[in-house]
Amino acid sequence: MNLIELSNDFCLNYLFCLKRASSSLNITQSQSVCIYAIPFTGISQIELSTKLAIDVSTLSRNLDKLINLDLVSKKQSQRDQRSYHVTLTEQGRKVYQQLENYINQELYDVFKSFDVDEKEISDQTSSILSNELNTHSGGESLLSFFIFFLYFGFLNMKKRNESLLHCLPLLSHF
Repeated sequence: MNLIELSNDFCLNYLFCLKRASSSLNITQSQSVCIYAIPFTGISQIELSTKLAIDVSTLSRNLDKLINLDLVSKKQSQRDQRSYHVTLTEQGRKVYQQLENYINQELYDVFKSFDVDEKEISDQTSSILSNELNTHSGGESLLSFFIFFLYFGFLNMKKRNESLLHCLPLLSHF
């Protein structure tokens, strides 16, 4: 399996996991992505739109639904009347924590089947690539993508009883 195939597997595994987590909380995947992308300190709607790589109008529709569910609040900026500041409500923070717990449990389930060598290789590889992605891209989203790629791509490999060591030559393509 090459790096592109692993990336595709990662995306499918991640979306499936996110769908299960979202469904368990009675929200959509896109709503859970919005919740997960809003820092506890809040963020401007334009910054959130950029972070999620979606149009402001699309984001606005999602935010309106989250506001109706009392998960998000949106207030007009005092500095710029055209801008809005988006924050999680107390209930939104609880949903965020539940999403995080769900994802963390999935990761725990993956790692509990790793042997010592696989855990060590995973830690080392994650650290090296995390540093490189931060240096070259400066992008939090690329780093997040890679970390989830590692974990969920390896989850799929473990399901097929492949070894993590089998994947190391693929990492040289970075």
